[in-house]
Amino acid sequence: MASARLTYVPTGVTFLVVGALLLGGSFAWGTPSGLNNIPTTDTAPTGTIVLQTLTNFGQDVRSTYLFGFKMGVIENLEMGADWLRQAEPEQHPAFQAKYTFDLGREWPKLGGGVANVSAHRERNGHMMPYIVGSYDVKLIRAHAGYNFQHDNFGFFTGLDRTFPALRRDLTLRADYIQIDNRHHGVASVGGMYNLRPRDLDVESASISERIIANVVVEGWYSLPSTSAVEDYFTVKLNYVIDF
Repeated sequence: MASARLTYVPTGVTFLVVGALLLGGSFAWGTPSGLNNIPTTDTAPTGTIVLQTLTNFGQDVRSTYLFGFKMGVIENLEMGADWLRQAEPEQHPAFQAKYTFDLGREWPKLGGGVANVSAHRERNGHMMPYIVGSYDVKLIRAHAGYNFQHDNFGFFTGLDRTFPALRRDLTLRADYIQIDNRHHGVASVGGMYNLRPRDLDVESASISERIIANVVVEGWYSLPSTSAVEDYFTVKLNYVIDF
């Protein structure tokens, strides 16, 4: 049985889900670990699998539903896949992979990856290579990078900070990403709440406490700069299995 031990939860970003909204829900992207709409240098720990499901909703916005997983293959290497569930009963998955490395405590952590790797380009669009760097300045973590997706390249950046809240970890986050070849952008603000108590004693915890301790809840609000889509909300549930 997977234990409830967990020191860090690298949840998945809805990597440019706004693209799916702009295109009528006909495109999907892989979801590497990150903030709201951008990837970071976070990766799932080795042997950890994160199951995830999310939905987007808003006024005059077509709702999207995504299911997926990511896992830590080896140290600093994460891989995963996602399925965008709409009206069609079967969808082609979109795969993602990311590798990160440290230059030392005084230097930013760097990484590179590729998202949205799919055999169904007509539906899911082009794959998205990207580079990213993260730097902890003690009071806050800062992230910046660039994606090289065909016809959708652009810069992205974000900030996050974790606080204790009711014996658990609350992470507040904000990010911005350019889309449509830098003609538009999407800003977002939100947070992530880890239901695992900081002082949880796994050995004495009940089965229900162990199950709940592996749940991470996310929510954020995105503001696209284009008039083609309204502002929208995203709600996401993650279940972390640590072998």
